[in-house]
Amino acid sequence: MDLHEAGREVRRLRREIARHNQLYYQDATPEISDAEYDALDRRLRQLEAEFPECADAESPTLRVGSDTDSRFPSARHSHPMLSLQNSYEREDVEAFVQRVQKELGIDEIPFTVEPKMDGVAVALRYRDGQLEMGLTRGDGTHGDVITGNLLELEEIPAAVPKVAGLPSGFEIRGEAYLKLSRFQQLNEERQERGEEQLANPRNTTAGTLKTLDPAVVRSRGLSVFLFQLLPLETSAGVPFTDHRGELAALAQLGLPVNPFLRPATDVDGIFAALDDLESLRPQLDYQIDGAVIKVDPLEWQERLSATAKAPRWGLAYKFAAEESETRLRAITLQVGRTGVITPVAELDPVELAGSTISRATLHNWDELQRKDIRIGDRVVIAKGGDVIPKVLR
Repeated sequence: MDLHEAGREVRRLRREIARHNQLYYQDATPEISDAEYDALDRRLRQLEAEFPECADAESPTLRVGSDTDSRFPSARHSHPMLSLQNSYEREDVEAFVQRVQKELGIDEIPFTVEPKMDGVAVALRYRDGQLEMGLTRGDGTHGDVITGNLLELEEIPAAVPKVAGLPSGFEIRGEAYLKLSRFQQLNEERQERGEEQLANPRNTTAGTLKTLDPAVVRSRGLSVFLFQLLPLETSAGVPFTDHRGELAALAQLGLPVNPFLRPATDVDGIFAALDDLESLRPQLDYQIDGAVIKVDPLEWQERLSATAKAPRWGLAYKFAAEESETRLRAITLQVGRTGVITPVAELDPVELAGSTISRATLHNWDELQRKDIRIGDRVVIAKGGDVIPKVLR
C-alpha cells in the first residue's frame, strides 16, 4: 500500500468510525458490535502508525467518543473522564500486566477485577454533602448537565452523609443501567399499548437520560452502580489508598456499588476471577459485556497516568458474544404505534444463552441490505448482552 492508498483508506475509516460514534453515543442505535468497532479502530491505528503523514490531531483514535447533546447545558469535568482500552484475548491481558510490571519496576502487582457494566457513564458532583451537578461523559473533557434527570434515579441521593476523611467536595463516577427484569416489564407494557419494543437496556438507558421530561426518567426506573471517587480540589486527600478502599468509602456514603470484586496478583489470578464472573453472568439482573481490570493502589495508578483517550492503569476485557447458527425461514414486518416498520427474522428455533430463540430483530432496511440477509440463508444470531437477539451475519 502506498501513501495515496493509505490516505484514502484512513479517510474512509475515519468517516466510518465517526458514523458509528454518532450511532452509539448520540443516537443510541448502534449497528455493529464493540468487537467490530474495535477492529476498525485497530486498523486505523495501524495505518496512522505506518504512515505518519496521515496523522491528524482530530483523529478518533486520539479522542473519546462524545455523547454531547446541544439541548443540554455543558460543564467541564473536574478530571478527564476517559474510556478504558478494550481487550478480547488472554495475550492482551498478559501484555497489560507485563507493561505495568515493567513501568512500576515491581513483579507482584495487586489488581482488582469487577464487572464491566453495559450502561451509560455518569458523574455526580457533591459539595458539602449536597448534589451540585450530574453529568454525562460527553467528550471526556466536558459533559452534558443532566442533574434533574439523574435525581429521578432512586439510588442517587440529593444529599450524602459526612464520612470522616472525605473532602468537602468530590466527584463520583459510575454507570447508569436498566435492570433486565425492568426492561422486560417495560416491553410488556409497551406491547399491550401497541408501541414499538425497546431495543435493549443500554440504548434505553442512554435515550432515557437524554429526555427533556424528568417524568419519563422516573417512569423508566433506571439504576446505577458507582465505582470512583475523586476530590474536586487537587490538594484534598481521601481516607483510602486503593480501589477496594474507594468502593468501601462509596458504600459508607450509602451509594450502590457492585458486590462482585475479586483481587488478583497475576494473569492466572485475573483469569480465575474472569471465569467466576462469566459463570455468574446468566444469573445477573443487569447487562455486563466483560470485566474491568485495575491496578489496585491509587498511588500506582497515578504513576501509570493515562493517554489522551484511556487510563494506563486499567483494561476492559470483553466477553465473547453468545452466538448460535440457524436458518432464516421468513422476514416479517413489525409495525410500531408510531408507524415505524421494523423487519423481523423468523428462524428455525435454536438454543441461545439459556433460551429458545425463534425470532430476531433485523433493525432496519439499511441493516438488512448491508448484511445481504435473505430468506433461506444460514444466519448467526447473537445475544451479546442484548435481551432481544439480533442477526449478526
